[in-house]
Amino acid sequence: MASQKGFKVNVNRCISCRACEMACKVEYRLAAGEGRRRQVAEKTVDESGKVRTYFVSLACNHCADPACVKACPQGALTKDTDGTLTGAGTYVKGVVLHDSAKCVGCRRCEWACPYGAPQYNPTTGKVHKCEMCWQRIAAWKTAHPGGDPYSPAAGAETADKRRLPACVDTCLGSGSAGTVNLPALQLTDIDPDVASDGDYVRPGASGRGSGDLASYTLTNPAVKIKSRVYQKRDGTYE
Repeated sequence: MASQKGFKVNVNRCISCRACEMACKVEYRLAAGEGRRRQVAEKTVDESGKVRTYFVSLACNHCADPACVKACPQGALTKDTDGTLTGAGTYVKGVVLHDSAKCVGCRRCEWACPYGAPQYNPTTGKVHKCEMCWQRIAAWKTAHPGGDPYSPAAGAETADKRRLPACVDTCLGSGSAGTVNLPALQLTDIDPDVASDGDYVRPGASGRGSGDLASYTLTNPAVKIKSRVYQKRDGTYE
């Protein structure tokens, strides 16, 4: 499959502030108990007597072969392979979209997803999920034709915070809180068929973070994870 947009997560930079979670809930006006489109998972492991805790920020992985799309009997989920359905073009190419009007709340997508992305909302009786904040990016694209929301050198228009997904923009290690290139949480080009991008690997690979997730072989997710490492006293890492 060709490159699409997807998330890069650097477990080393996540401090579990959960700003990404809250930004998403505020953006979509989700009350307590109505589900979280992005969640920060806490992992604690005992490694030969060394107890270590780290955090992984997760949302929909906008898989190349999404199980949720196959499971939905109503056609409420769609893979926008080229960005034409959102009108945002290549800026959100590959997003898995959810049509609330078609959703009957059967929750089959929720059960099918190995990453827990679809969330059931008992208030509406329907499912909802991360859609890469395509509405924000499409609106920015319309307001700034020819601009690149992912480039920190794009000009003064990049000061508009709504050029990026709410979670990325709010993360203390990326977005407008720092610079677009700081790798705590990024939305960037991802090729699901490529095993790694530098230190970033597919879910299910070894490591603290990637190794905690279901194997990429299930749905070919468009996410890459930089697993947690620890510095020893001699300056080396493990």
